Amino acid sequence: MENPGLETMLDNLRLVAPTVLISIPKKWIQLRDRICSEVPEDSDPQLMRPIVESQVGGRLKWGLSAAGYLDTAVFRFFQRLGISLLSGLE
Repeated sequence: MENPGLETMLDNLRLVAPTVLISIPKKWIQLRDRICSEVPEDSDPQLMRPIVESQVGGRLKWGLSAAGYLDTAVFRFFQRLGISLLSGLE
């Protein structure tokens, strides 16, 4: 990416529409926060899915959070939305 900012990451995700995303925990948290700024976190996953797809390019199915701790609530959030998020930590 051209810079480490969230907006740059989102622009690139929309442009490339990846099926896999490997990133640091901070970016996963920022992505969750961005989605939740548009729709409440406890909303029906079916209602949230279009918001998620518009943020990440529509094809994201699998993710890896690496290089630090990520709260289990963030993992559950993405898994509820059909994105299998795993940890790179042992």
